[in-house]
Amino acid sequence: MGSDSSVLADIFRIILILINICFVLIGLALMACGIVVKFFLGVILKSSLLTGALEDVYQGINKGQEVPKNLDFGAFTNEAGLALIIIGVIIFGISIFACCGACYKWRPFLVVFSILVIILVIGEAAATGLLASKTSPIHENARKELKNLLKVEYNCAGTNAFSATLNLLMFGMNCCGINGQDDFKTLALKYKDASVKIPPSCCKLVEEDNKKKPMECQKSPTGDNSYQTGCYDSFLNLLTSGNKWAIPIVVAVMLLQVLEVVFSAYIIRNIGKGSVGAV
Repeated sequence: MGSDSSVLADIFRIILILINICFVLIGLALMACGIVVKFFLGVILKSSLLTGALEDVYQGINKGQEVPKNLDFGAFTNEAGLALIIIGVIIFGISIFACCGACYKWRPFLVVFSILVIILVIGEAAATGLLASKTSPIHENARKELKNLLKVEYNCAGTNAFSATLNLLMFGMNCCGINGQDDFKTLALKYKDASVKIPPSCCKLVEEDNKKKPMECQKSPTGDNSYQTGCYDSFLNLLTSGNKWAIPIVVAVMLLQVLEVVFSAYIIRNIGKGSVGAV
């Protein structure tokens, strides 16, 4: 019976090590993606948005002006990049505890691993619920911060980095403002024209002289001549479209983590009996 217990514990150790090697790689991949999103995605977006039709559109609105070279996507990518880096570090660290504890029979490491995984599963369940709901506090806070930034920084001519960036995002994603056209209620004050309701970058594009130009819709925007959806919702829709397997995958990962805790508990029990051999 003791021999069978030892063999089973050794099998669990090998499985635990293999699973967590995969999680180590996933953690490293998330950290790499986070670094790209936080520090380099702006460059990628800038190079893709400043080509072809969008450049023509921008110059069509701002007559004679070149597209600004100082576009800054930081307000839209910094938080997402930082989140990916933090998640990657957490997964990497927890997995290292599992690999070391299982490989070298370090009982304290396995105990810490089990506790951390339980906390992580609870956190994942909460985060999944919050991120899945567009009205969650996470999204509401992000919307609020971006809207406040829009009120302070935005001008239609795109003379600063934030304004030029938002203009091009609205063109590229067919959206208007952060939450919708109501974000521009104070726009008339900047234009000194009470009839102006939205910037030209919220207007739908039409083909003219072999170039795409925005329709005249600033004073009377409708669903036919302007974009109604906010860019934040457009971005969320872009992330979730076609990802019907996202939640089942998250649930499967959480179940796998619970199984890891079971394996770890069995190994800890057998280490106490001195019946677990070296890998």
